[in-house]
Amino acid sequence: AAPTGKPVAENLFGVIDTSNSFCLNEDAAGAATLGNALDSSTDRTLRSDCDEQLLIHLKLKEYCRLQRLELDLPTDETCPKDVKIFANKKTVDFDNAEADVAILTFTCASDKGKMVIELDPIKFFKIETFTVFISTNYGDDVSEIKGLRLYGQVNSSGLVVKDFGKGC
Repeated sequence: AAPTGKPVAENLFGVIDTSNSFCLNEDAAGAATLGNALDSSTDRTLRSDCDEQLLIHLKLKEYCRLQRLELDLPTDETCPKDVKIFANKKTVDFDNAEADVAILTFTCASDKGKMVIELDPIKFFKIETFTVFISTNYGDDVSEIKGLRLYGQVNSSGLVVKDFGKGC
């Protein structure tokens, strides 16, 4: 087959700055935290704490072009339903996630177990933060995510996020 010219998407787990990434409303007491969803070597989950909402904010070490988001989901009422995606959002909280217009919105299917969401390469070209807001689920008091993976490429300029804006 002839090459399509589309760059190969790589798993960007190694580019996520886990020390500056976080999840609001995660069940920290039950050890159902963001690290579980990002680590594909574990069968533990990310679970919300006091209601169905989760706000996941991923900081990237380098600017990236994102191609797709993959979610491993439960097939019961804890499955996220309504999801909003934001790119390059500096401050995140539940109020602005609810009020702000997302770059992408979608509804998860509760019977699939896995969702692959293709991301528009124009809208997700030079990304330094990626935020996922889960506002509702299929009826449970809490929401769960079994896995979350980002795929794309590190932008090839060699400029790391912390260097952006510095003079030459």
